[in-house]
Amino acid sequence: MQLGFLRTRVGRRFLVSNLLAALLPLTVVAVVPYRYVRAELRDMAEARVSRLSKSLAFSTLSALATASHDAGNDLRREGDAIEPAFTSTALPGATPPRACRWRSTTARGCAR
Repeated sequence: MQLGFLRTRVGRRFLVSNLLAALLPLTVVAVVPYRYVRAELRDMAEARVSRLSKSLAFSTLSALATASHDAGNDLRREGDAIEPAFTSTALPGATPPRACRWRSTTARGCAR
C-alpha cells in the first residue's frame, strides 16, 4: 500500500481529521454509558450495604431481646433464691397511710 499522501501537510491533516471524526463519537459512546453504569452500580452497592446493616442491627437487637427475656425467665425460675432489691416495710395487716390534701395538711402531717 502506498502512503505517499502522508508526505504532504494536507494529507496528514486529512488523515488526522478523519481519525478524530471517527474516534470522537466512539469515545462519547464509551464514556457516557461507563459513567452511568458506574453510578448505578455504586447506588446499588450502597443500597445493599444499607439493607445488610439494617438486617444485622435488627438481628442483633433480636438476639439481645431474646437473651434478656431468657435471663429474666431464669431469674423467675430460681424464685426464692434471689432476694428482691426493694421490699415493703409495712407489717402484714397494717393500713397504708392516708393521702393528705393540700389544704388539710398541718405542720405535723395530715389534719384529722
